[in-house]
Amino acid sequence: MKKIAFTCLGLAKQDGQLSVFTDIVKQNSLTTALDALNSKWGEYSISYGSMLGSAGHIHDAIAFGK
Repeated sequence: MKKIAFTCLGLAKQDGQLSVFTDIVKQNSLTTALDALNSKWGEYSISYGSMLGSAGHIHDAIAFGK
């Protein structure tokens, strides 16, 4: 039997599911940076490689702020 222990410090309320296997801070920073670039230069100016060629095919299910 193996045991894993976690110590949590400085907890704050945050929406969404957290994972111990991904770096949420880096992921949120990347998303913020991509949003800023796309706001300045236009939608799909920069995106994840997996979304390559998807411009015009992916739409918001709920158009917030539109």
